[in-house]
Amino acid sequence: MDKLTKEYIESWLKKAENDLQNVKNNFAAKEEDIPTDTVCFHCQQAESLTPFAVEIRYPDDFHAPTIEETKEVYETAKEIRDFVLVRIDIIKNDRK
Repeated sequence: MDKLTKEYIESWLKKAENDLQNVKNNFAAKEEDIPTDTVCFHCQQAESLTPFAVEIRYPDDFHAPTIEETKEVYETAKEIRDFVLVRIDIIKNDRK
């Protein structure tokens, strides 16, 4: 992988990590105070959980995810992140 490609991939991974950090920060709140719609949106941003990409951002036909759905989406986003990182061999390089 050339340097420019690696930098490009790393910039997208940083954006995804920022979305997951936002989720982690929200989970520090009391459950009743967690904005599940925006948490799911940020999980979707980390990788393709498309039902939360657009529909959840607008009040038309709005569905507020339950806290259980939100936690599941967060776990899925982390699994996708880990899968991608392993596939592009960044985990190995970062742990040296």
